[in-house]
Amino acid sequence: MTVALSVLSWDIELDDGGPRRPSLADVGGATILDDAPAPDKSRMLYADLCNQVQKQVAAVGKVVSIAEISVEILAGVPAIVGVIAPGTNVLIASFDAPTDNGAGDTTITWPDGTLPPASGKPEASMDTDGSYLAPYAQNVTNGVRVKTRNAAGALTDGNFTVRIK
Repeated sequence: MTVALSVLSWDIELDDGGPRRPSLADVGGATILDDAPAPDKSRMLYADLCNQVQKQVAAVGKVVSIAEISVEILAGVPAIVGVIAPGTNVLIASFDAPTDNGAGDTTITWPDGTLPPASGKPEASMDTDGSYLAPYAQNVTNGVRVKTRNAAGALTDGNFTVRIK
């Protein structure tokens, strides 16, 4: 028998293994059985329904972004201005101050245990009006590095949002 976690998997403390994407076991294991007599499926909860919801939650957890971070560059200094994440404890203050590696090159990091490990390549988009190439984003240890370029290909500061997979 699998019992669902009592805490959101995204909020697991580092000492307890740290945040993670929800697994099927985390959400109950999809092992619910109907009592006899069988429930009226048109009006009552029933095992297949509950098990399907658990399977869907685990499947969505595999593909959802672990964080979306918006950065504005003010006078050459990057600042995080917005964060959304499944973890309820993930706020702007959860992140280290962004590192300005030079024009158009910014690294965002976070303390260990803030987010689950990344499971794919990050995606970035420009939030600045003007002609920019698509930004380049790569995972780094407990972080992400984003490079923004103008239409001519030169590294140039620009506001961006990065989604960590």
